[in-house]
Amino acid sequence: MKTKHLVLALAALLLAWIAASLPRAISRAREHSVLKKISVTLKTRSQQIVMAAEAFSRDRTTNSTTLPATVPLRELITGGYLQEQSLPGIDPSQVTVSLLSPGIVDLTQATQALIRVRRSERYDVVLAYDGSVHLTSRSELNAPKQQ
Repeated sequence: MKTKHLVLALAALLLAWIAASLPRAISRAREHSVLKKISVTLKTRSQQIVMAAEAFSRDRTTNSTTLPATVPLRELITGGYLQEQSLPGIDPSQVTVSLLSPGIVDLTQATQALIRVRRSERYDVVLAYDGSVHLTSRSELNAPKQQ
């Protein structure tokens, strides 16, 4: 009788653990799928976005306007440098593009962002100057630089 109760208790604990873990596993799988789509989109559309950023930079420097280090993708779209459909499935208000040319960027730092997509309060998806796509913790962005 005790063995039967023990088996039932263990089975109940196992079912509770599965029920608690399932939503997290589904969420992780969904997020992985989204990250994969963002990665593919960034890699296939990056040249178009960089060309728009270069045109934006040329126009700004021609008008003797101070050039920021990054520009929001939304500004490239509203300025007519890029069409809304440039990054399907990605909210343009969550994307920034670096305006630093590869000659200015320290390319030994492979993680320097060419294009950054804000995914949440905690993470960004980054297309680096070396062409790699990775997830970056937002806490890394705010951490003081080591010298």
